[in-house]
Amino acid sequence: AAQQGHLFTIEKLLRKGADVNMPDKEGRTPLCIAAQLGHLPTVEMLLSKGADVNMADKDGRTPLWIAAQKDHLPTVEMLLSKGADVN
Repeated sequence: AAQQGHLFTIEKLLRKGADVNMPDKEGRTPLCIAAQLGHLPTVEMLLSKGADVNMADKDGRTPLWIAAQKDHLPTVEMLLSKGADVN
């Protein structure tokens, strides 16, 4: 759902008890995926639901690092405003 930016589906899954920080088999959280794709509304929603802004994937890449690598400036700005660690 995070990959496609389906906000309604994400909201429904979270209401049903899904873990907002549950990584996929590659260690990517929904926030990492949304940041990689530049889905700003999804990033905002996940953060508002308690997503860990600094939770890295299995390769040590944080949502901030991923968004910066993809040149998603609005996403980078959002993550920074929510306390993303720049180090």
